[in-house]
Amino acid sequence: MNPNRLLAVLGLTGFASNIAIRIVDPIVPVLAREFNVTVAVAALLASAYTLPYALGQPILGPLGDAKGKARVMSFALLVLALGLAGSMFAWDIASMAAFRAISGLAAGATIPLGIALIGDRFPLEERQVALSRYLLAIIVGQLSGAPLAGIMADTIGWRPVFGIAAFFALIAGIAVGVMIKPQSGAVRSSFNLAAIKANYRLVLSRPLAKYCYGAVFAEGVLIYGFLPYVADLLEQRGSGGVREAGFVVAGIGVGGLLFNLVLPSLLRRTSRPTVMALGGMVILAGMTGVATGATWQAEMAAFTVVGLGFYMLHTGIQVEVTEFAPEARGSAIALHAFCLFLGMAIGPVVYGQAIPLLGAPLSLVLGGIGVLAAALLLAAKVQRPR
Repeated sequence: MNPNRLLAVLGLTGFASNIAIRIVDPIVPVLAREFNVTVAVAALLASAYTLPYALGQPILGPLGDAKGKARVMSFALLVLALGLAGSMFAWDIASMAAFRAISGLAAGATIPLGIALIGDRFPLEERQVALSRYLLAIIVGQLSGAPLAGIMADTIGWRPVFGIAAFFALIAGIAVGVMIKPQSGAVRSSFNLAAIKANYRLVLSRPLAKYCYGAVFAEGVLIYGFLPYVADLLEQRGSGGVREAGFVVAGIGVGGLLFNLVLPSLLRRTSRPTVMALGGMVILAGMTGVATGATWQAEMAAFTVVGLGFYMLHTGIQVEVTEFAPEARGSAIALHAFCLFLGMAIGPVVYGQAIPLLGAPLSLVLGGIGVLAAALLLAAKVQRPR
């Protein structure tokens, strides 16, 4: 398949999947009022999506290696469409959590397998640029989903947002099933408990594994764990509500767009480990800006800086992970996604405890310091000869 066409189809899957994950963050206060629960409880809807996403990875990655990544991805996108359609009709917080859990489990077979497909079909020297192009579509989904949810919730209600997301998931599932064909001579691994354990044992035997997966987990907890609290923070500061929160959360996506513009220049001038270390520093600067922002525009600008730093660090990690075990690449990427989304699931709980105790500003700065420490440690390990 033509590489540009492959990236276009995979881009549609990333767009659809990332709309699905980000649409709840800016409307947490609206859902809290709709279902008569506290903001802290409604914020756990983020965990209801990300925890099944994480827990499904140990099976979904090997399943893609064994049955074909595109085939598994296509089926998962159709299930994601059903879960999102069900979310439109949620009648209480429990039913919404159930539909979000179904959606999260299905979405777990989209972006991680897309990254693994890129690892399969692009040589190492072209891979980070190809991944950045794929991430561009994911970023556009983030840029679209959060503001769309905030604007619609503030005007016609939150339920139609899930219908729109379901439509994109359906189209993406059909496109993958029709257009991405198996490679000739592709080698499939067995799908049984012994093979799954062997694949993960191989991946975890790599010297960098614990550092890469630890850094990804830190990103999930310390960066994305705060997003469900953005709207509530804006309301408390009197600087906006759900509409403005959508734009603030989208700032991470704007940072991703900036990253795509500067990546080729960065890689010409410095090494990937250096870019990763710089990413940690940029993240700390951005999270400090979020902590001190007085207006929603300032908060969005700060999240743009966070997004730039996140993608500087995150894509470097992805490139390393795709090389851990080429014969079990789906499993390696699945473990990467497991750590990221497990962090995203735990993050709202961590910030839910930290914010009342320390306040949002100090919690954010400490989170930024934690990500920087993980980035510097990983960059130092990558620099060493292996």
